[in-house]
Amino acid sequence: MKAFLQFLQRAFKYFRNTKRVWRRPPRASLLIIDRGTASPLDEMFAHHNPHIMEIRGESVNMFALLRALPKIHLGAVAYLEAYIDFVEPKLILSRTDNNHTLWQLKRRPNVTYKVALIQNGWRLTVDFEISALLSSTSSCG
Repeated sequence: MKAFLQFLQRAFKYFRNTKRVWRRPPRASLLIIDRGTASPLDEMFAHHNPHIMEIRGESVNMFALLRALPKIHLGAVAYLEAYIDFVEPKLILSRTDNNHTLWQLKRRPNVTYKVALIQNGWRLTVDFEISALLSSTSSCG
């Protein structure tokens, strides 16, 4: 019960300072996840008219949030999937290659989109974080 109350407290703090968007996300063939790291991807693929999804608390799409509620046990993945269902992209790009949630998205079976996670920094060793992400998401689905 204590963990649930802590979750509610964190959720309240998050939503209190977040802009709520009350319109459906637009359809786009290219979805870039995370406005904070979208540059230079948004410039490189501008001719594809990409849609950029905000995930750092800038805004929350209420349509996607309401669609995600039945699958809330999946956490952030439920919101991402709901948002993706509205956008219907063919390709999802992100420069956040070490995010567990995005790796879960990449490993989902029976999806109509491809996910490309682009390394955004220098790795000191090959197995720094990626091997842990691969092993923890291999059973997704």
